[in-house]
Amino acid sequence: MNNRQLKLPPWAKSLSARLLVLTVSFVMLAEVFVFAPSVARFRIDWLKAHLDSGYLAALALEATPDQMIPDDLERELLSNAGIEAVILRREDRKLLLQRDDMPAKVDKDIQLTDFSIPMALMEGLSTLSQTENRVLRVVGMPSMAPDFEIEVLVHEDRLTEAMRNFGWRVFGLSLMISFFTAGLVYFALNRLLVRPMRTLTHDMIRFREDPQDKASLITPGDRDDEIGVARQELAIMQQDLQAMLNQRRRLAALGTAATKISHDLRNALATSMLMTEQLAKSEDNEVRAVVPRLLSSMERAVYISEQTLSFARETPPPRDLATFTLIELIEEIRDQ
Repeated sequence: MNNRQLKLPPWAKSLSARLLVLTVSFVMLAEVFVFAPSVARFRIDWLKAHLDSGYLAALALEATPDQMIPDDLERELLSNAGIEAVILRREDRKLLLQRDDMPAKVDKDIQLTDFSIPMALMEGLSTLSQTENRVLRVVGMPSMAPDFEIEVLVHEDRLTEAMRNFGWRVFGLSLMISFFTAGLVYFALNRLLVRPMRTLTHDMIRFREDPQDKASLITPGDRDDEIGVARQELAIMQQDLQAMLNQRRRLAALGTAATKISHDLRNALATSMLMTEQLAKSEDNEVRAVVPRLLSSMERAVYISEQTLSFARETPPPRDLATFTLIELIEEIRDQ
């Protein structure tokens, strides 16, 4: 039998590596669909947090008797809130808190009270890719006083930087989740699929090297899944193949014995035919009458022996087409 050793593919091209890469890819693809809503949600929360900070700064201004505070305190309140200016509108008045170097114009208005999910997604991705430091006017209601409307002015570069930092954190977390999930899937599938398939391959190679060895038969095992069914069917196929090979071996031995017998029988018949030809020269009429039938029987026996030897040599017997008189065949059968 062929003793060629099993050559497994390198790990980079193995089924395990492909499963690992596919798992990481699919998890990262799922994270891409989660990333955009996460960034949009972070942007809205960041803007609402600055609205609340602006509201607290405006309350400090409102707490003074004349609603006037020193410039250094005003700058500190706005700096701590991370805004450039704040306007708090009440029913009867409006409070304004602003820096001395407040921006001259507003580049974009944002209404937190009126937005849709598609708009939030597009605005989030737009802010994430923004390169200019625009001035944003954010209008909404603080969470601590939902009955009042407040406006704050903020620089967009702070929002963009915060969103990018958040994006990198999400990406790193997604990468960790991907590799962790891929590792779990890899070890699970390697144990459930790859290792059983490798064992099945080794069993098939061992059976191929010596099909007649009963020790090389596959043990079906107790698995009831697809691999277990495959092992059971392969074990049945190996048993049937081994039985067929044993039968062929016995038939080959029987053919060898029949060949030897036919060879010896042909030699014996040849000797008998020579003696029969001598009997044909006998002066006894009865003996000479029996000799033709005896010669015909011996010739037929020799012909059968020759055909047996030809069949044993696995060569097809030659076609011998001839014409004969049917009455002679009938008389020969009658005499026999």
